[in-house]
Amino acid sequence: MKAGSKFNIDEYIKEITVGADVLLTFKGALTERKADRILDDMEIHFNTEEKRNRQKILLTAHEILKNIIEHNEFPLHISFFILSRKRQILTIDAGNVVTLHSRNIIEKRIREVNRRFKENQELFTNDVSTEKNEGLGFLEMRRKSGYPLDFSFILLDDDMYFYHLVVRFNFNEK
Repeated sequence: MKAGSKFNIDEYIKEITVGADVLLTFKGALTERKADRILDDMEIHFNTEEKRNRQKILLTAHEILKNIIEHNEFPLHISFFILSRKRQILTIDAGNVVTLHSRNIIEKRIREVNRRFKENQELFTNDVSTEKNEGLGFLEMRRKSGYPLDFSFILLDDDMYFYHLVVRFNFNEK
């Protein structure tokens, strides 16, 4: 997205899915009912390896969708959830609008999960010290995917950001 341009979610989705086979897309106000439908629809698109690992993928997707529903500070703003595949990599992209305060918390937690997981995967999975178990969702996503969590924030105005989370799976890699 060009600096100074107005955020357009449709253009953004096109940009992040270039070259990928988009398997499932949701864009709109997310509810529990819609999240359940998304989870049901995901399985149709799994290849053989993904079917063998369906629980990891679906639990990760459930956690992402739950976070969007529970922590959506701007329910009138559009959220998105995309399942895509590029070569052997299955990707979940999700996004919603957050405040500056939430942005700072999310960024800190994801960076900490990625850093500590990389430093000592075994120790980190047994030694999680977060307030009231907050941030455990990011840890579980990281563990189940086997890859670092990617994220970005796009400034919408002084206190609003569009938060984009990317979780990748590659079960064909040995």
